[in-house]
Amino acid sequence: NDLDLVYAEDSAPDMEADSKTAINDFHLVYEQDSAVQYLSETYKLWLNAWVTPSCRLDAFGREHICYNIQVAFQSTLRYDVPLDMMRLPLVLDDKVEAFVPKEDGGVWVP
Repeated sequence: NDLDLVYAEDSAPDMEADSKTAINDFHLVYEQDSAVQYLSETYKLWLNAWVTPSCRLDAFGREHICYNIQVAFQSTLRYDVPLDMMRLPLVLDDKVEAFVPKEDGGVWVP
């Protein structure tokens, strides 16, 4: 499979040096080209996106996985997106809760 190795050379220029570890050496949360939704800080809503995991070296030289995303209908890539800003797309009949703000603080409703 030609996706077994993804190197950091496709990442933002200010990130650390390349790692040559195989992606398969890690337990990935999202596989290559997985469909996700990305929480946009700019628009304050979830946008459709696709994931490209890559191996990175952190500031201490330790290898780790980072998740880069391509947002639908945008040419800009987002690098090293935190997992708490991604989720699987919602599907019909998914159970969700919403926070409804009120004067006394607010409530969560199904």
